[in-house]
Amino acid sequence: MLFDDLEYISIENQTTDFPKHFHETFCISLIYSGIEQINFDNQNLFSEKGSISITNPYEIHSNPLIDKKTCLKFDTIYLSNDLMKYLLNGKSITFLNRKINSEKANLLFVKLKNAMNTRNPEIIECSLKEFVNTLKFHSQENETEYIKQHIKGFDDINCYIVDKPVKVNHVRRMKVSIAN
Repeated sequence: MLFDDLEYISIENQTTDFPKHFHETFCISLIYSGIEQINFDNQNLFSEKGSISITNPYEIHSNPLIDKKTCLKFDTIYLSNDLMKYLLNGKSITFLNRKINSEKANLLFVKLKNAMNTRNPEIIECSLKEFVNTLKFHSQENETEYIKQHIKGFDDINCYIVDKPVKVNHVRRMKVSIAN
């Protein structure tokens, strides 16, 4: 099925910083409470309650906590670049503006998450198309493939990850899970 790799996580009370890492997918998060911080090489992004944050595939970033006493609650949906291109008729996109404040996008995010819980391919596809069509207005066309644009290999990744060395096998399929 086309949506086999479609995943989301729900974080109710993040208490741990995430060190530098990347994902092979677009990471699209809806913030419910608190302030999410994402640090990129040359930019820090702060997303508050009611906003959506987006990290592009293979973008090296970290997620430090601003205040460990403040509850950070969010959901993140992971969309592969291939799935995004399929939904956009072969068009490759990137998000330079990584923060979206749109009530419509928020509602469609929640609708997609709920559709994913049904495991019904038709419902998921319909909700996914609606959501991606809303997101595309906040994106730009990407001229190059992500892996070629951002990294040439795992040696490049290891150069970025200086705080905590990560073995290549762990970087290939890093997934985040947090226990409440």
